[in-house]
Amino acid sequence: MTTPNQSLPRGSRPVFLLHGWSGSARTTWAPFHWNEELRNRGFNPHAVDLLGHGNAAAPHDPTAYADIASHTARAFEGHERVDVISFSMGAKITLALAARMPHRFRRIVLSGVGENVFRPERVGMVADSMEHGLSDAVPARVRDLAAMAFASGNDVLALAACMRRESTPITRDEVAAIEIPVLIAVGDQDSIAGDPSLAAALPNATVIRLPGIDHVGTPYARDFRSAAIEFLAQDEEET
Repeated sequence: MTTPNQSLPRGSRPVFLLHGWSGSARTTWAPFHWNEELRNRGFNPHAVDLLGHGNAAAPHDPTAYADIASHTARAFEGHERVDVISFSMGAKITLALAARMPHRFRRIVLSGVGENVFRPERVGMVADSMEHGLSDAVPARVRDLAAMAFASGNDVLALAACMRRESTPITRDEVAAIEIPVLIAVGDQDSIAGDPSLAAALPNATVIRLPGIDHVGTPYARDFRSAAIEFLAQDEEET
């Protein structure tokens, strides 16, 4: 596992893996052979713990997460161009960085996102439930998200603070400026990602739908893993 302030071993084809909210490098990628399969294809994988998750720092102040994208970008230091495989919140961070510094990326893989990247996150009830405990009075979907955080092994108050960070959704104009190749993978049972209009906004995007896969199951789907690695393996002469 890698946190953004650690030095990284150099590789000819570095690929960074960014998990989603309440996940970690250990729980999202390690159990499902991502690292092994990437190494078998000649990549040098670095699974990053996002701020507030895993072994990364876990502040309880939402303002500490205001520019979580820049904090994450520190993991790329020492590498001129990188590939990224990302899920959910990690995919939103990847999009923000690709719009801000496209020269740093060769190819990116986004999963568990769609039209939702253009909408503000509505997270108050979930954060309240994590800070004050679960209640039967809140909707089932809110309880499910809060319960997922409690079971994640992460610092729950840090997860709540991360949720409460001030963030501005990316715009369609910003997305339209991302010209590098992008793969978007979304489960056909994913009710969080929304419709696939994100792909239409990107100049060079490919979309795959994962049959029978919901939002949480996306990074664990074999079809996603195979498609992501094949996508990154294209145009090797560019590395």
